[in-house]
Amino acid sequence: NLSDHDFLDEIYDYYDQIDFCINSNILLLTTHESLLRYDFKNYEKLIIDEDPSNALVKTYNIKVSKIYELLKKLNKKSKIKTFLTNILAHFSFSDYQPKDIISVNDINLDKEFSDSENKILATCKIKNIVQLFKSSEIIGIKNESTNSLDSIGYGIFEKIKKDFSSVLITSATPMIPVIENSFRGISIKDVGYIRPKGKIYQYSKRSILKKELIFDQTKEIIEKIASNLSDIPTISHKSSIVEELFDKAYNFHNNSGTNELFGQNLLILGTEYTPDFYHILVSKILGLGVETYSASWQIVERNGWRFPFRTFDDIVLRQLHLSKVE
Repeated sequence: NLSDHDFLDEIYDYYDQIDFCINSNILLLTTHESLLRYDFKNYEKLIIDEDPSNALVKTYNIKVSKIYELLKKLNKKSKIKTFLTNILAHFSFSDYQPKDIISVNDINLDKEFSDSENKILATCKIKNIVQLFKSSEIIGIKNESTNSLDSIGYGIFEKIKKDFSSVLITSATPMIPVIENSFRGISIKDVGYIRPKGKIYQYSKRSILKKELIFDQTKEIIEKIASNLSDIPTISHKSSIVEELFDKAYNFHNNSGTNELFGQNLLILGTEYTPDFYHILVSKILGLGVETYSASWQIVERNGWRFPFRTFDDIVLRQLHLSKVE
């Protein structure tokens, strides 16, 4: 256990080391997040391993019920209350569309809060509420069963503080629209498809949500698949049903960084799902031209494969969606 004095010394030492790194010109290894946080003024060449898109574009969502809870704690003259009320009012019209988007600059939102109001936000238990007031775009997300506003989605485009003279990004699955908007003039070099050694089996007769993996009807479908393919290593969402029915069950979050399945046949049950609002927000934040937000089941040709998949009808949104799923 460190004393208060020792703890402060540790903190000062940490920041001294950070300062030394930023102001040096030696070979430096850092993270995607740190790349955005600091100005590496003495560096001109940058090599990024893996796609930094998740650090560059951040999206969040918050339940409307949580916003109403916060509103009850604010007095009538609160600027925060006015800010939140104006946003909710935008989505209260009878002709509200599920993917209606607010550009924060288009409505009068005063984001200069008093110290006491900022303290309310700092101590508020609503996760990522502070980012709402920094966002450039806000989207309403409708509950399809009740036809009412369910939550608010919002996002921020983080800018790298320095223009490097030379940038190299190595990634098998980059979100190209994000990369092109973050590094102006960068060229994309396609070195070819990644060809697996084994076969990939795809089940696409119906869409199964992650939360449906516990349903009896879903279990019957998975049991039917397992009756023929139970010995094949299986990757799916974390599910006790899948773990029970298949000899080697992995989930989307516990198989990265391993190579033990190299060269083997794989069974993929489902895909890692990203909500539609994410891609719509990203396209708006980046200022991409999107003609329609609709999505449908269609035949997709990508990376040398041809398969049925639910994705966006607009080519820009489809590019974002498929690269994110990859």
